[in-house]
Amino acid sequence: MEQERRLRALMYALDLMRGTPTARSESDTTGSVTVHADERGRTVGIDLADGWKLRLAPDRVAAAITEAASALRRQALMGSLAVLAELPEELGDVQVPADYEAPVPVMVVPRTPEELIASAPSIDSVLASLRDAQVTIAAVRTGSPLTSAEPDEDNPVIFTTDTSGGVISCSIDPSWVKGVRPDALSHELSQALTRHLERN
Repeated sequence: MEQERRLRALMYALDLMRGTPTARSESDTTGSVTVHADERGRTVGIDLADGWKLRLAPDRVAAAITEAASALRRQALMGSLAVLAELPEELGDVQVPADYEAPVPVMVVPRTPEELIASAPSIDSVLASLRDAQVTIAAVRTGSPLTSAEPDEDNPVIFTTDTSGGVISCSIDPSWVKGVRPDALSHELSQALTRHLERN
């Protein structure tokens, strides 16, 4: 019974830390680029302010997108940390409202050994996930860009996104930026993001 109560308190605390899902927007420090995310944290648009070229060199657009996206993640993290700071230190001291309904995870439980084997991820997919995690951890530690591919003529805009579809980093071919009309760049970037999210 105590274990169930503690689990319920943990689920409630996690729900509080997630907060009420809301759409968010953040800009880079120059105010030239704004990244928009929906309630789930998925990046849904990239806007460039009028006259962005006066404040931002074309070869800095990718860095500004990455900066604005980082600000979005920081905003969400700070909200979670603020809630965490208000929670009691002991899980047993968390007061869960009587009407709170803990979310029930949707999980198909295999009934036979064959179903268990069929539902298990392949070794290749597990190894690929581990490699991706190692690249991400190394990039965070060294401060290097998370994008592993270089933009080229065929793929002038490359995004790295998290599992919810939120932009983590961006890399853009500078010559491509120079070839796009300044007033059309927001649209072109949002189109590139849409194509990236459809593929991933």
